[in-house]
Amino acid sequence: MDGITTKERIAVPFGVNLLAAAAFAVISLIVSTAFHLRWWTSIVVLGAVLFALTLFALPGLQRRILALRVLKEVSSSRCGDLFLQYAALICEGDSSWSQAKEPLQALCNARKYPNQRFLRDLTSQCDGSSTEPGVVIQEITLAKQQVRAATVKALSDYLRTVDVRDQIVLYGYSSVICDAIAQSARSLPSTVFIIEDLQYGVDGSFNEHLLAMTHLEGAGLHPKLVKFEQIAALRSRSSDFIHDSTGSSIPLVQNRNLIVLLGCEAITRDGHILIPSRVRGQPSETAKFVEVFRQTGEHIGSEVEVPTSIAIVGESFKLIEGISKDSIDAHAPVKEAMPRQVGYLMGLRRMPKGQKIELVKLAPLDIDWIIDDLGHHSTHEILDLDASLRHWRTMISDSRGSRGALETVSACRAVIFDLNGVLLDDESVHFQAFVDLVHDFKCSLSYDEYLRFCSGRTDREGLQQLIWHKQLAEPIQSLLRRKREAYDRHFGSMESHIYSEAPTYVRELDVHGRKCYLVTSSDEVAVGVFLAAAELQPQFPSSRRFTEVDAAIRTDVYRTIISDAKLSPRQIVLFDDSPTNLREAGEIGLRTIGVTTTHNREQIEASCDVAIESLNSLTAVRGISDGS
Repeated sequence: MDGITTKERIAVPFGVNLLAAAAFAVISLIVSTAFHLRWWTSIVVLGAVLFALTLFALPGLQRRILALRVLKEVSSSRCGDLFLQYAALICEGDSSWSQAKEPLQALCNARKYPNQRFLRDLTSQCDGSSTEPGVVIQEITLAKQQVRAATVKALSDYLRTVDVRDQIVLYGYSSVICDAIAQSARSLPSTVFIIEDLQYGVDGSFNEHLLAMTHLEGAGLHPKLVKFEQIAALRSRSSDFIHDSTGSSIPLVQNRNLIVLLGCEAITRDGHILIPSRVRGQPSETAKFVEVFRQTGEHIGSEVEVPTSIAIVGESFKLIEGISKDSIDAHAPVKEAMPRQVGYLMGLRRMPKGQKIELVKLAPLDIDWIIDDLGHHSTHEILDLDASLRHWRTMISDSRGSRGALETVSACRAVIFDLNGVLLDDESVHFQAFVDLVHDFKCSLSYDEYLRFCSGRTDREGLQQLIWHKQLAEPIQSLLRRKREAYDRHFGSMESHIYSEAPTYVRELDVHGRKCYLVTSSDEVAVGVFLAAAELQPQFPSSRRFTEVDAAIRTDVYRTIISDAKLSPRQIVLFDDSPTNLREAGEIGLRTIGVTTTHNREQIEASCDVAIESLNSLTAVRGISDGS
């Protein structure tokens, strides 16, 4: 999303200049009269001054436009996008980090969540460091985009499991939730109900329900808008219909279940949630909404209520260490009259702030699920979101790796890919197949043993290791057949195992003039099935793919590729998930990019030039010039 829209680039400066022009005309008339000048002389002189002032003020105007959008945005995720764009604008040019930090902190004070997380990440990397703030902002922005996309996917995957009896209920506006519902639109059999929100009172309402309606209607859905007082009927098992906001009747599914989806401001490691309040010291409409739905299984008079699940949706960058008095105090989005906004844009007013609010804390038992970029977390089990917090930190590190990977590929003219764990997500399938095999011999196989004996090797090599270490008393041809049968049994469809962005990335490399090679321990049949499913046969012709490569000859294969490509080793880069393969490639001069899908990150980082989480983190071939 562009930080400053075309309308804002044109209409806002035009409006400001229109006011300036009116003042300019009056001043010109006064000056020409007072000093007995020809009218056109005063216009030329004052016009030049006005033009110079406009050029001087334009960067400040752009910053204030972005700051005002941050302050007005009701979607937490979009607010974070705009904050990062504002940070990038502040850090442009010769601004030092010490100069940039003050306005960023001021904006963060006015809109705390999720912006304080991004400012904290920026500060930790830029304070006392020569690191360019703009580079760090790019890394955080890339990490945020990937985390948001993963959260949308996790929720849309969850929504694809619902049936016609499950009714979706929304309160407030979350762009992540609406994007997930939109992605699931074709397969979503459920009705979506949107409850009119009064988070900040009738007069202070931001009409978030209308934003949600517009978002979903744009995706071809037809959500039902209902008033808050209709919740009781919606939850009553005896209700056959409710009324929408216009008074029309909406028939209800019998034996229905309700799935309530809510965004949030922040989440703690132990699953406590911060949601918006109305105003300081007054009841929270959102909290009241949750409380009404939390009474599942009780009775309204004599009417049994409909079973309800409440899911909180929030990306991992919303994780905070704990809840203090300071973390509860916040500000609502700004809602001001246009003249006051223009006054701020012209620099005549200080940065506005929304009304002060106190966020409301929900305990894990108040809800049923937390959905983030790592998946679904049940609050009815032991809940520990440390992994999600670590994941956000890893994503920032990985976005730095992604940038390094793109720079590395940009410097190369040929790219070598491993298959398993790089292009194809099937290491877990291989592991399970080997586990099944040794289980038949009354043996066990740990994942560490699998990595040591089998991963990165041909099936024959892996089985030879197991025959020696596990005393498997059977001819190797029979073991190969049994392992292949176990693999096929666990594998399922090829499409579900292809890393989603990998084929696109390979095709874009080919378009940009990079020769692509495939070096794998998998056999030719398996490789052929993968290439057909991924539609990558043109990028990996038979002359540029090497299958059933034993560990003993892998380095020789790399040398063959160097000779075939007629390039120096430093003009070729290898993508691999094996520390051994990465080290051996580096020893003969190849550039190396390690993928942390199979081995732990520390092992990979110690073995390669750059480490990334997966090819999915390289969502675009930015900065890569066409090969020559």
